[in-house]
Amino acid sequence: LATQNPIEQQGTYILPEAQLDRFMMQITLGYPSFEEEINILDRFSEDEPMEALQPVASAEDVIWLQETARRIYVSEPIKQYISHLAQKTRSHRDVELGISPRATLMLLQAAKARALLEGRGFVVPDDVQQLFQPVLQHRLLIRAEGRVQGIDSAQILEVILRQVPVPTRQ
Repeated sequence: LATQNPIEQQGTYILPEAQLDRFMMQITLGYPSFEEEINILDRFSEDEPMEALQPVASAEDVIWLQETARRIYVSEPIKQYISHLAQKTRSHRDVELGISPRATLMLLQAAKARALLEGRGFVVPDDVQQLFQPVLQHRLLIRAEGRVQGIDSAQILEVILRQVPVPTRQ
């Protein structure tokens, strides 16, 4: 787990691709809405919310969830779908370095976790699609020509999602 402030880079170093590949997801939070910001001001001006923190799960609960997620069923068409998506990142003309096998494993694990949170014992294409960007966007290395044209990994991943046929139930 790490945080990154896109504005203040002084004193920090850009991680090499091999290290970035070890982070499961990159999630950008953006700014809070007006109402959310008022809520933040209220909470932090009146109380110290950190003092009131309570655990929401025990270590045993987390281990149980991890073991349960590992047992979520993944059909052969879903595995093939993930592999086709990965292959497309490696052959895209604007990509210097596509996703690694570690990244495909992370996408699969994230899809299993989402299926579990959705109350299913199996992965569906939507699980993969919803996590495609957060799991993979920080792993693609875009060619210099593409970067000059303003192409970023999010755009490329969107194109790839549209290009690869989605498995359907038989």
